[in-house]
Amino acid sequence: MLNEFCVTRVNIDVNIGSGMLHHNWTEEERIQEKRCGCTKQKTLLQAKETQRDAAINLGMPRWLALSFAIFVTSLHTSSVVLSMYVMNQYSYQTYMKEKYPTSSHKSTGSQSACELNTSTIAYKEQVVVQKLTSELNIYCSLATYNVIGVIFTLNLATYSDIYGRKLFFIAPFIGTLLKTLLCTITIYFNLKLEWIILFFCIEGCTGTWVSTLSMAYSFMADLTEPGKPRTFVIGCFETSLGIAAFIVSLLSGYLIKWTDGFFYPSLISTAMVLLGLLIVIFILPETLHDSKKRSDVSFIQNMVRVTDVYKKGFPQMENSGCL
Repeated sequence: MLNEFCVTRVNIDVNIGSGMLHHNWTEEERIQEKRCGCTKQKTLLQAKETQRDAAINLGMPRWLALSFAIFVTSLHTSSVVLSMYVMNQYSYQTYMKEKYPTSSHKSTGSQSACELNTSTIAYKEQVVVQKLTSELNIYCSLATYNVIGVIFTLNLATYSDIYGRKLFFIAPFIGTLLKTLLCTITIYFNLKLEWIILFFCIEGCTGTWVSTLSMAYSFMADLTEPGKPRTFVIGCFETSLGIAAFIVSLLSGYLIKWTDGFFYPSLISTAMVLLGLLIVIFILPETLHDSKKRSDVSFIQNMVRVTDVYKKGFPQMENSGCL
């Protein structure tokens, strides 16, 4: 029925164009016309997707490539979260030993905050150490999300459209690997805590987990069709990230307790990001075909493009109404 309407619609357009006919459209005909246009758009889109799949040689099923992308991103995020909790607790214990070497370092356990005696020496020591730990965490956060990292992340997606996805997938993994490895060495050799700020800065310069997320979304856009398939994949992706972060957050304290220290939990964090890096290098396929690569742009031009969305007159995408 819809195809017959599309043919009739074309004939009417021809007659109107030649001045032979003036047609008054009913509401039902307008709805059918809109559906006809949507059908044509979907047909063209499906043809483009078929050409895309033929052009990209993944070497594996598309669902498997997407699964690897989700898995490595979850590994990276989990490694960052685990390292954050481990280094936070390690910093607290190290400051406590440095400032008050004769203190027992006992935890208040399940004691209520309302029953806590704030006049004791132990409580005052904890306040001082918590302040030092918080200051170090602030410096580490500023070092991680530094200016270089922000600029790198802003340009990441654009240059991945030029040089491919894998290169910019690898970069943040290397940064996090260096950070976790150096933090593990710091714990093993009991180095100065101030070195940690530099290690977090190294990770930040490569965009950390934010850059990995950006590349994962680009990866999924290359391999999924717009609409429900892409929405479903992104939903699975974000759910897996939340579950991974929750599990690691829950286990971080137990890992410290079970291993009676911070070295092995930090080593586990390093192993996680190393595994993700190896998968990206040797297994994860390149999804950007040469025919889809954009022409190179200068750094200044790309930074200007980033701010175009905030300017008046920025072109808006028209909503065709097709579902």
